[in-house]
Amino acid sequence: MQRALAMYEKAVGLLQTADSHHGAEVEAERLLEQAIGVLQQQQPSGHSPGHSHKKRKRQQSSADDSDIEDEEDEEEDEGNNAKALEGELHMLLGRIIEWKDPERGLAAYTSAHSAEPGRAEANLHLGRLLWKCAASEASMAAAEARLREAADIAGSDGDEEGWLDAQELLARMLLQDGRGAEAHEILRELGYTHAYATELASLRTAKPVTAKPVTAQPSPVNAFDAALPRAMLAQMRRALARDASYWRENHYNSPRTGFFSFQHSLPPFQTATKRAATGSAAPLDLDAVLQHIWVVSAQAVPAVQKARYCEWWAHSRQHCYGHQVHFDSIPGERAGEPLHPIISTISFLSAECGGPTLVTDQTIKNGEVTMGWLARPATNRLITFDGSLLHSVLPGAGAAPSADARRTTFMVAFWEENPHRPLFTDARARDDLTWPADFEQGGESTAVEDEEPKRAPESAVTHLGADEIWEDVSCSKTKKKKKKGNKKKDKPVGLNMMSPRTFFSLSEGILGLGIRANPDANTY
Repeated sequence: MQRALAMYEKAVGLLQTADSHHGAEVEAERLLEQAIGVLQQQQPSGHSPGHSHKKRKRQQSSADDSDIEDEEDEEEDEGNNAKALEGELHMLLGRIIEWKDPERGLAAYTSAHSAEPGRAEANLHLGRLLWKCAASEASMAAAEARLREAADIAGSDGDEEGWLDAQELLARMLLQDGRGAEAHEILRELGYTHAYATELASLRTAKPVTAKPVTAQPSPVNAFDAALPRAMLAQMRRALARDASYWRENHYNSPRTGFFSFQHSLPPFQTATKRAATGSAAPLDLDAVLQHIWVVSAQAVPAVQKARYCEWWAHSRQHCYGHQVHFDSIPGERAGEPLHPIISTISFLSAECGGPTLVTDQTIKNGEVTMGWLARPATNRLITFDGSLLHSVLPGAGAAPSADARRTTFMVAFWEENPHRPLFTDARARDDLTWPADFEQGGESTAVEDEEPKRAPESAVTHLGADEIWEDVSCSKTKKKKKKGNKKKDKPVGLNMMSPRTFFSLSEGILGLGIRANPDANTY
């Protein structure tokens, strides 16, 4: 066991230098797998401390009873220590590999739980990854059982952080399953005052949200179907396929990789319009895609024509993933006054799973939500919205339609100011990157033969009132009914969805990385 322990300690040391030591995680992974192998060799199948105890007791029948008991206790302690080390080795291995190989990560957490079923952390991470990979209701039920066990064990052990993580995940699961009353009880205990409305969080299983009448003012959220010509769509789907080099070379799913995007300069709008209208025979490079999205977006928001720069990024998310509430912004000249794009856009390259995008009327200046718009995903749909508005992505509720299902999106923000993001041209010039070329292998344009982009049906964007976006969870329904007895009618008020006492973390957050979302984040 000492050899395995030494390997574990060396792996921990390597991980502490991973930010500066290239390849540290790979070496740590190798050491952990070796250490697990060493322990397994020392504990062959069928071995149990009890069997060894009986054998030794027969061999030393003449020894003093107290000496035998001492030996038995020592051997039992050694067996428990070996199990604890085995559980820790599998746990750490799972944390390293789950982002690049969820199936191996799940196997590691399963082994950690088998070694230490009474450990809160083992139950938490097994439940979390079971949920993340769930493609059946049975897997969802198993995930819930592990999360409940994690919360119970952590509470008994006084592990506050583990208890918080398990309770928050459980509350989110219950909300998405339509069990709002139980979720609210947990959230009250955690000190939250508001959360997503249960019908909104469980959109896939609850009744559809009722559409509100469209106001006379232009909507800040718009949707177009058949947004990209077929050749462009095929090109982008190849470049951002599940096994594309873009994800791998940018370490997309790694916990150590933060938000990243790329910037392009834009030509005069008339130039982009002419190119889109004539279906230029030039190769379909990434600039052509960006300019096409620009021209289509201008049909809904003419003000975007004055954009001089665009910034793009992409996501490939599993069914259970959402994105926390946030603003698209860059720091302004004055503190507390960030700059926003003219509009932000979402192009759905595939919409096999996941939930809709929620855009609210909260801005940095007004500080509260009084209404919102729910934009539903569909393949080759383009969503545009005012770049100053607070927004989020709701995760899909329940099990994924399949283990391989993904929600692949291509986001473009159009700026009048220079956002100062990394230049795509710099990435394209690097010899060690192959992914930029994947965006420029689409062949010739066939735009003139395609269906023109068209406004999506009204059902694509649903207008929501504040009461359809969030619920007060600070008191039970019984107390709420008593409050309704007041003769004085309360004036509807808005809510600051960025407040740390509001529970809107239906994002990857702790589900994806085991880390609670930062409620104070106000950028991407």
